[in-house]
Amino acid sequence: MVTAGLPRIIALQGEVGLRLLPEITASVEQTLRQKPARLVIDFSKVSYVDCSILALLISGMHTAAQYGGKVVLAGVPRQVRRALASVRIAAFFPTYRTVQAALADC
Repeated sequence: MVTAGLPRIIALQGEVGLRLLPEITASVEQTLRQKPARLVIDFSKVSYVDCSILALLISGMHTAAQYGGKVVLAGVPRQVRRALASVRIAAFFPTYRTVQAALADC
């Protein structure tokens, strides 16, 4: 059951990889415990992602799906889109040009 309320947004920035994984994981897990209908991950200020963050996205997607929620991506730069495409997970995440567009589609 999805709880009522506003979607949640997690904004990432810079080089997102193994060094930041514990902090980002804690934020995603804490947010998903609130069972938002939609968790928007804002990549607009991200310059690089590694495979550790991609695994976290998959895990978050499965957690949200268990209660009927969604994880969506917003503002994904070209280099991050390439990383998502290279491991063939881009198709699993609705992706929006901006956070505002992701929120408007709720």
